[in-house]
Amino acid sequence: MTTLEILWMIGLAVGFFSIIPPLATYSKAVSRNTILSRPEIDQSYPKITIFLPIRNESLVIEEKIREILESNYPTSRMEILIIDSSSDDNSVSIAEGILREEVGHNGWKILIAKELGKSYAVKMALEIIDTEIFVMMDSDARSNSDSIEKIIAWFQDESIGGVCGSKSEFNDIEVAYRSRFNSLRKWESFIDSTPIFEGSICAFRISSFDGLTPDVRINADDSQMAINSRRNGFRAIMDHEITFTEPINHHRPLYRKIRRAQGLSRTFWKNRDMCYLPMEKFSWIFRSNFYFHILFPWLFMLSFSIMAASSIADNYRDAEISINIFDIFIISSILMPINKTIRIFLVGIVSLTISHVLILGGKRLNVWNPRRINSPEN
Repeated sequence: MTTLEILWMIGLAVGFFSIIPPLATYSKAVSRNTILSRPEIDQSYPKITIFLPIRNESLVIEEKIREILESNYPTSRMEILIIDSSSDDNSVSIAEGILREEVGHNGWKILIAKELGKSYAVKMALEIIDTEIFVMMDSDARSNSDSIEKIIAWFQDESIGGVCGSKSEFNDIEVAYRSRFNSLRKWESFIDSTPIFEGSICAFRISSFDGLTPDVRINADDSQMAINSRRNGFRAIMDHEITFTEPINHHRPLYRKIRRAQGLSRTFWKNRDMCYLPMEKFSWIFRSNFYFHILFPWLFMLSFSIMAASSIADNYRDAEISINIFDIFIISSILMPINKTIRIFLVGIVSLTISHVLILGGKRLNVWNPRRINSPEN
């Protein structure tokens, strides 16, 4: 066996063994009953805060506010808090207009964050929210009229510190990936808690943080809060029956994926001590996610690079075009539209790897400007 063949086999082995842990985790998730039993809502309806962090949301903010006001949850039992991250459109004036028209002068407030970034707005909100439970929502996400009521019902269980919903509609590329993603989050929630939250609709018990706040240098503030809550002994779960939809025409979708990947990677790295804390089931869940977000992208790319280098060197040495397994892999990748699962998987790996490279280069993507394709500014 030649040196090149040995290198190729090493690359194949690294790739094979690196993918076993994620596959093992997924196989466990889909093979078990993961249905959680939600409590009935307390008919006294606890006082809550609805928190909307916004930036340049003029196209969607009015519809979002109306969705909240028309929900099943009594408006008399909610405070609406909007924190604007220096929008350069008329988001604030639109929000003020609709709230004055529909609510009056009480029961809501709009503040301007001093720094850019959703995490700054979240930290600011945590300092001023005076209700035990708050619901955080994205302005461009759409949910059902009973979503707030359902998510608040969970907090009758004193062990629950955080709850999030799940995305229910995707473009045709994301269907396979998202169905697996939701299966994993459901399983983690059934076993103990999930460290990956959906910030489009989520709710938290303020006391579950015990003074811990999201690191403003990192995004993924929703997952940061879920992990902080679990660190303090509370559970953080996903209820797959609380669903939301998002527009599929986001501006710069790959940038959005890389930004999210960087936030999750930095969050897992910052909390790496939780891999070995005495939390039994959750420590195992956290280690699995830590492996996938921190180690797996580099192992996968190392495997790919070794196989690519050995194949190129082999072709160059023989001064002819030879067909080997790596070449077949490349051809298959070119034809990848026939396998959307593989394509979205590789997009995820590439996004994670790019996010790591940006971290090493000191580039932080913790500010998101949600301009949309149908915006007049684009």
